[in-house]
Amino acid sequence: MMMNKTALATLFAALSFAASTASAQLITFDDLTDNGVGTAINNGYAGLDWDNFKVIDTNTKDFPPSGFVNGIVSGHNIA
Repeated sequence: MMMNKTALATLFAALSFAASTASAQLITFDDLTDNGVGTAINNGYAGLDWDNFKVIDTNTKDFPPSGFVNGIVSGHNIA
């Protein structure tokens, strides 16, 4: 019985530590520039790996109703 309590306490401590080290970051793409046809986002941007993602400037593109513009949180870039 004591072993179960010790194991449970260790598990709780490990999960508490893991939860306390998590963080969230808003990625806006405002510092990236679109070359007119969509610019590839390099791996490592905002600490993430990007595969086949491009940044697009909504001021230079004419988007039919697609939802892209609804995803803008600041500036005018989307990915």
